[in-house]
Amino acid sequence: MQKNNRDIANSSFKEQWRQRFERFASNQDDDAGIAGWSETGLKTRLRYFLRSWDVQRSGERWLDVGCGAGTYSRALVKAGKQVFAVDYSYPSLVKAREREYGAEQICWILGDATSLPLRDAEMDGILALGVSQALPDSKSLVSELARVVASEGEIWVDGLNQFCFPNAIEVWKRRLKGCPDHLRYESPAYMRSLLREAGIEDIKIIWMPMLPGRWYHLQSWVERLQFLFQLPIISHLFCHSFLICGRKK
Repeated sequence: MQKNNRDIANSSFKEQWRQRFERFASNQDDDAGIAGWSETGLKTRLRYFLRSWDVQRSGERWLDVGCGAGTYSRALVKAGKQVFAVDYSYPSLVKAREREYGAEQICWILGDATSLPLRDAEMDGILALGVSQALPDSKSLVSELARVVASEGEIWVDGLNQFCFPNAIEVWKRRLKGCPDHLRYESPAYMRSLLREAGIEDIKIIWMPMLPGRWYHLQSWVERLQFLFQLPIISHLFCHSFLICGRKK
């Protein structure tokens, strides 16, 4: 019975987020609003990814899981990749296909991140950014990404850092009020262990210190101090999010 209750709660959490993303897409027209981010938050995440990513050769098949309005998909097209984009929110895909740049070069697919409608080892690289926090656990996500990526292919995922001081305060505030968890915060070590279990190696974490939108004018200064956020205590306590990437054996 306890297991069944947990399964029901997990299913409810996932379904609530699917419905939220559909509302976002129905009510918003900008990329950030459709994805459920602030404009500054999406810009910062995209910048961290592009700065950390080695574009390598053109023509590879890349998958953007949880593509939203297609922000990362279009960046992949610009880098010369053959792009497939998956999202479980049909209204999001409709808005993404209306974009002027890159939309006609992307194969848009309605599908679930934890049950991708793709063959094994079909992709040379996969992004799943902004996905883990809307799932009850990352295990099924990582397992599915590892199934679909080819040998020597890259996987990129991200997470909201559960050890970040402001994040932890937000969680405890909601729990003290008796409110259910709104987002799922992730342990970087747990995500790393899932990737290793799935056969992913050369794993690297990129910490993302991010300021609130009202302080965005100071964000560039924070990023110039990125070397400080390589220190474990500072990164764990003060980085809002993290990127983690690796390569399949």
